[in-house]
Amino acid sequence: MRMFRLNCMKHIWKLRIYCILFTVTAAAALCSCGTEPGDLNVILVTIDTLRADHMSCYGYGRNTTPNIDALALEGVLFEKATVNWPKTTPSMASMLTGTYGRTNGVIGGCRQDLPLELITVAEVMKKHSFATGAVVNNANLGREFQFDQGFDEHVEIWKKPPPADASVVTDNALDWLKRSGKKNFFLWVHYIAPHAVYSPPKPFNTMFLNDKIYLKTSGKKLPVRNTYEKAIHRKKAYVKPHRLHSYYVAQYDGEIAWVDSQFKRVIDHLKKSGLFDKTLLILTSDHGEELGEHDIYYEHGFNVYEATMHVPLIIVYPERIPGKKRIKERMLLVDLFPTIMDYVGISGPRQLEGRSLKPLIEGKSRGAGYLFSEGGYPHGKTDKFHTVVYSEPYKLIHKRNDKWEFYDLEKDPEEQEKLNKKKRHVFLKHRRVLQKWEQSHTVTRLQEKKEKTEKKLSRETEEQLKALGYVE
Repeated sequence: MRMFRLNCMKHIWKLRIYCILFTVTAAAALCSCGTEPGDLNVILVTIDTLRADHMSCYGYGRNTTPNIDALALEGVLFEKATVNWPKTTPSMASMLTGTYGRTNGVIGGCRQDLPLELITVAEVMKKHSFATGAVVNNANLGREFQFDQGFDEHVEIWKKPPPADASVVTDNALDWLKRSGKKNFFLWVHYIAPHAVYSPPKPFNTMFLNDKIYLKTSGKKLPVRNTYEKAIHRKKAYVKPHRLHSYYVAQYDGEIAWVDSQFKRVIDHLKKSGLFDKTLLILTSDHGEELGEHDIYYEHGFNVYEATMHVPLIIVYPERIPGKKRIKERMLLVDLFPTIMDYVGISGPRQLEGRSLKPLIEGKSRGAGYLFSEGGYPHGKTDKFHTVVYSEPYKLIHKRNDKWEFYDLEKDPEEQEKLNKKKRHVFLKHRRVLQKWEQSHTVTRLQEKKEKTEKKLSRETEEQLKALGYVE
């Protein structure tokens, strides 16, 4: 009997050891199929001033983005991606740090520093042994404004010999990819087009002239007034001034088609080199552009209407994300940082205020709720500062002069009919929610540091900022 017990005990211990070994092996296998940091690459592509509703994959009447359309079929397209601020610097600050403007202090216009106190997505990736690179073509996102944080290499296209255009951005992005070797990487690519100047090269400058959309709108002449003259001729921003609104829209769309053709070169390289299936690829924009809506022409940043708030978002990762998927639920670009962390398998920093989109992509609704954005210029005596709350299908805008605009985006996507009185009960509910959010998001220490003298910029940076209309 004693020998029987001893033999039983031996077998039990062997069984326990086997169970432990099995558990460890299974855990290791689980880590090796996606949760281990560094087992995939990440590319973030941001196309400046790109409206979602001027892309053919979002239903536009012109075939502006055939290559991006094809890419969208290989992953997921978000139908209601929304920026946190419709201006380059604050929008990219939110994307790269995963924080709201009221938290990171980068609010209002451009030519602002990205705070060193916050952790960027590039810094996290670099810490986990990813090669990190950036190829950018907007001087507001240069190292002089501290947007190089976390990047091993930060290529500034405007400082290179001309032309500083979309083809040169792609050339440098491909060069970086080829030099990155076998090491896993995080790459950020920022195209400046279709930001004004609207001057696409041939054949894109004539691609949409005299088509059905052009002829349909060719009767609309631009209003003659001081604000119009400033918009058209501001800082010589437009090479060939024209009196027809349809001309400018055709050139804007031509720039989109041009960038689309250049982006195809990146996709082709990823597929040819075998990197495509191993890469989480995110394509979006920092903001849209006003093209006559609400009587605002060829501008962005002053208002928070959907023309500048609604941007594209396409996420592709062949090994994890199914193709031909469209998500109708609204989301904010502050969600991109935590999404990258979720797919890479890295714990993000505590500062993150967005939420990972991975559950949405996997078919799990995040539930009805409120989403908040901001816009305009909060410094100085102006009413051009706004806060926004979204709750499908409604959108409420609060302006600094205490004006409120309440819209039903489903029935009125162009935001023409204010429902403050017609839907008073719903309006008041949204107003209470937005006021509570405003009170809970007060001025931060980082914001208070914004009052400072202008810094001395390099000649190349100063010249590009002037060309883009940021500097007189």
